[in-house]
Amino acid sequence: MAIKNEKHSDANMSLFWFRSDLRIASNEALAAAINSDKLLHLLYILDEDLGVAPGKATAWWLHHSLADLSQRIADRGGKLILRRGKTADVFADLIKDLPSFDLYYNADFAPQYREMDKAVTHALEAAGYTANRFCDRLVVPGSLKTQAGGWYKVFTPYYKALLNELQLRPQPFAPEAFELPQQELASDHLEDWGLLPTKPNWASGFGDEWTPGETGAQERLMDFVQDTIAGYKSGRDFPIKEAVSRLSPHLRFGELSLNSVWQAAEFYAEDKAAPFTRQLVWKEFSTELLYQFPKLPREAFKPEYDRMPWQKDPKGLKAWQKGMTGYPLIDAGMRELWHSGYMHNRVRMVVASFLIKDLLIDWREGLKWFDETLVDADDANNAASWQWVAGSGADAAPYFRIFNPVRQSEKFDPKGEYIRKWVPELADLTKDEIHAPWEVPEMDLRMKGVVLGDTYPKPIVDHAEARRRALKALEVTKEEA
Repeated sequence: MAIKNEKHSDANMSLFWFRSDLRIASNEALAAAINSDKLLHLLYILDEDLGVAPGKATAWWLHHSLADLSQRIADRGGKLILRRGKTADVFADLIKDLPSFDLYYNADFAPQYREMDKAVTHALEAAGYTANRFCDRLVVPGSLKTQAGGWYKVFTPYYKALLNELQLRPQPFAPEAFELPQQELASDHLEDWGLLPTKPNWASGFGDEWTPGETGAQERLMDFVQDTIAGYKSGRDFPIKEAVSRLSPHLRFGELSLNSVWQAAEFYAEDKAAPFTRQLVWKEFSTELLYQFPKLPREAFKPEYDRMPWQKDPKGLKAWQKGMTGYPLIDAGMRELWHSGYMHNRVRMVVASFLIKDLLIDWREGLKWFDETLVDADDANNAASWQWVAGSGADAAPYFRIFNPVRQSEKFDPKGEYIRKWVPELADLTKDEIHAPWEVPEMDLRMKGVVLGDTYPKPIVDHAEARRRALKALEVTKEEA
């Protein structure tokens, strides 16, 4: 999609506002701004009250994603304007700087954006400007309603309803060129935002795992749909296998649209795409839950679960965070998270179950840690998934479903390869020993360099006893209901 070359008046211009859609291809709002046939300013606002704040793994990703976006725009003759501050203040300045403009942007459904979007739209319209809001973040724009006119609280009916409504939209190509307005707007320097960690640089391992930005996102998508998706259904639960897409951080930042990912999966995989596209719908379902229940990250969807007798256990929480629980699969997952900003989904469920039910620590502590350390930390998906494990969410797993970390390890890492990768102190143990080293004779462990309580921790809880305690806590909660 090329920009026309005729000259335009700077008084006749559009402003595109990037948010959770850091891409120039498959961006319906951007395409509409371009097709308005007006000179175009391109803007990104870092409002820490609304989005990513320095100190989180997502801040590392945002820095590199914006760098890629800036370069893609510059390669086409344009410029990405960066502003940091309160969104309302930034737009107040823009109204002063620009005689008129039409705003184009894609909706973001996180609670913190809803009032802000209303305020921005109201301020612009009061000043005689136009705001154009698009909804290409979702596969099916707008809320799906049940036959009774309500909204879905159970995933499977939602999934079926979405498939009935599904009409994948043609995706715009990336523009071939941008034409710069004569009036320049002041822009921050990305490096001055301090999004990258320095002392210590806890993200030193991230670069080996990821290529943030639209360029890397498109490459990873093609690798997945052309080479990996055929084995997704059979291999997705095994963390050592390269069977999952690892597209979640790219989707989190909108470097790919859900529509384009869905279409690529169906084009290359045809009938084998469904197990993967179903997971895209879970992401959309989570977004809908957060939209309808904005307190989802803070309050139990099922209120009775906020009466759970959670334990104050800072030592247990710290051991869990650092991957030092004495349960090899748990520790492998938590160390993978710290090193790479990512954790395999099966392992996420197991470590979440361990924190909530083995340690009886409030699920909100786990959500907070994931929000700090995951490069794909997403308000909706994070909250919905933690509440799913806790049993307190919409269509959640029952609370009494308590993952046994040893059985999960034996089933989904049968050779111990994932554990050996992330818990190298256990690397010399056999596949029969590595899942529960405390059951191995002490002398056998010493011969392989393992001393429980020294080179590797003893289990911080007994799973069988912890399970009984968790079920008793549930009974108390029900009695109080």
